[in-house]
Amino acid sequence: MEQKQTETELLKESLIVLDTNILTSVYKYSLVSSKRILNYLSSYSDNLWIPFQVKKEFYKNAPKVIQYNLYKKLDKELMRHLKTQKDNLFLQLTQYEEKRFSNFIELSGRLNSKFSEMEDMINEYYESLKDETGVYKDFINETKVFIDGLLNSDQVGTDYNLVDLLEILKEGELRYKYSIPPGYYDEGKKGIEQFGDLILWKQLLKKANEFDRESIVFVTRDTKGDWFKKGDEDDIKPREELFSEFNHFNPNKKLTIIHFEKFIEIVSEESNSSDQEMILELRANNLIKRLSFQEMIEEQKKSIDRGELNKKILQNGDFAQKLYIETMIESYDINLEDIKIINVGLRIESEKIIYSIKTVIHFYYSTLSYNGGILSDGTISADLILNIEIERAIDCSETEFINQFNETPSAHLSVKYLVIDNERYIWGGDIDTTMIDEEIYDTCARCGIGIHRGNDAGGYCNNCAD
Repeated sequence: MEQKQTETELLKESLIVLDTNILTSVYKYSLVSSKRILNYLSSYSDNLWIPFQVKKEFYKNAPKVIQYNLYKKLDKELMRHLKTQKDNLFLQLTQYEEKRFSNFIELSGRLNSKFSEMEDMINEYYESLKDETGVYKDFINETKVFIDGLLNSDQVGTDYNLVDLLEILKEGELRYKYSIPPGYYDEGKKGIEQFGDLILWKQLLKKANEFDRESIVFVTRDTKGDWFKKGDEDDIKPREELFSEFNHFNPNKKLTIIHFEKFIEIVSEESNSSDQEMILELRANNLIKRLSFQEMIEEQKKSIDRGELNKKILQNGDFAQKLYIETMIESYDINLEDIKIINVGLRIESEKIIYSIKTVIHFYYSTLSYNGGILSDGTISADLILNIEIERAIDCSETEFINQFNETPSAHLSVKYLVIDNERYIWGGDIDTTMIDEEIYDTCARCGIGIHRGNDAGGYCNNCAD
């Protein structure tokens, strides 16, 4: 409690410099959390200062992050997804209709009726959101007034002239060559954009020299290694080089660099349940990044059905892709890339925090096709898209939970939905046909690839024999 009070007093006495990602963060969370974040930023509005680089970056990125029609398009988006699933299902069912399965027409009618029920459910849900839609519109307008007012006030720094900018760019090339922070992680960006963090940093140093208060607090959501380094227990700490450079130019000033989550923890009310959920929401992404999903990834490998993948490519691929699939004689081990977290939501139920996470795992495997005396190698690639849920006891600390999860992931994790998408065949080239002298005389009963003497496992290929 005493530490929080000290930190709060520090903020009240400091010039608070915001990174671009702080202004865009206002739009990225749930409506309740976003409104509270806006309120807390507003409460410190007199202390805020914005580097001109932040203003430029915000207005460039604003169209991508401000979802003016988020609620307006919801029913149309849900209907579109429902129609896609309906069309896919009935397209698959045509093969059974062709075989004249008994009572199949009745089944189709009942399924169609269920889809109509789901359409009604979507319409009813959308109608129930009318009040919330109004609140969201008010929030968007309120946020626009606050940010526009801030970015067009005297609380924004000045831009560099061309001569000064060129000096920074020359310095940036040297700094990036020797990995001197900040900004060198952006070296791959195009043009001047790669020096955005360095320009911001230079503007902060200049402002600190002109400012009459002793304390400067820089707030950012960046966690890259050119700003922070890992400390004890996987926490992150600002790079020492940044303080050394700041102190060189401003020996009588004090710089504090804090992550946005920490800033919100300081300014929020511990006893307020909405604030508690907001902090959990802000910390969710970083928490999930510290969990190990390797066991789950290996387990999901079993769900990849090569035969179904081949069928989908035959249905949706172009002529060349279909030809290589139809003449495939071998496929090899599946390679899984690291899991990619797309979004993280959370809810609290019965003393548990439940994280709902959409993830994508890209996978691929090599293939051989043989047609007309030509042997061709290729690759089948696709995305394994999963919705997973992770349960955490509400009284369990982050460090304790991470240790528990990484020891026994299956005790906390469940896969709710799984879809394989974006499947395609990629031709790799033609190779020497002397590598194979076997004639295809059958197809695998499971995956459909060609059977020859080298891969015949009794009606199945070697991959499907088990």
